[in-house]
Amino acid sequence: MFKKIVILFFILSLFFISCKRDEIKTDSTQDYILNISDANIDEKIYETKQNWHITNKKVLVLFGYDFNSPQIVQNLTSLLQEKFGLAEDGGGVLPVTYPDSFKHSRYYVSEFTSMLTNSETDFAGVVILGAPENTHTVLSRLQDYWQGDVPFPVIALFPQDDVLGMEANCDFVIDKVRANEDSEGIVPEEQNQFISEAPQVLIETISYIQNIDFSFERNDDLQKHVIQMYPNRKIHYFIDPETGLPSVNHFVLY
Repeated sequence: MFKKIVILFFILSLFFISCKRDEIKTDSTQDYILNISDANIDEKIYETKQNWHITNKKVLVLFGYDFNSPQIVQNLTSLLQEKFGLAEDGGGVLPVTYPDSFKHSRYYVSEFTSMLTNSETDFAGVVILGAPENTHTVLSRLQDYWQGDVPFPVIALFPQDDVLGMEANCDFVIDKVRANEDSEGIVPEEQNQFISEAPQVLIETISYIQNIDFSFERNDDLQKHVIQMYPNRKIHYFIDPETGLPSVNHFVLY
């Protein structure tokens, strides 16, 4: 009788051990399934993230003449937000608008100079669309601030400020042949219109300077950089209407 009890006890012990092992295996499987499920969720979240990266390096973009109407500013800002992210969100572009971003147009030179010499901002570059009058004065002060060696590129696209002043204080200037130009290549102010190629030119400019860490030298390599920056466009040097000489760093897209 005693032997039967021992045997029965032994059989019951084996049964409970077996059940415990099955329970452990079941929990492990559930954990594994849960891990896979979490991984799938993470992957879906990753796929919906923005296509730009957080960066401390900022490209300041000024919307000037021909590019400062509310509709154009909104459209271009939305485009830049999608492509590069805005500085306020940790992205790479800091947009400002003339004259809306300044207290009054007469404070433009001093306020814009303060923006560009702000030691708290790590600039990757400056791109100026439709530079208004006296922008060359701002850029001249920027040159003085850096003792003539600005460490980031300054590029003017389709400026309307003093030509020689912009050429002297920018790494290079980009212009475009437009309709109704007179014999000296000057477009009457009332006929200036939003340049349809501007959004793509702006994107190509920012994309290029975000991948470099230097300002451009005025030598034969400058034209090579410009050609690489705008690979699908024809480019020639701007010809000074008074002297007939080509500019060193002023180019025309056509």
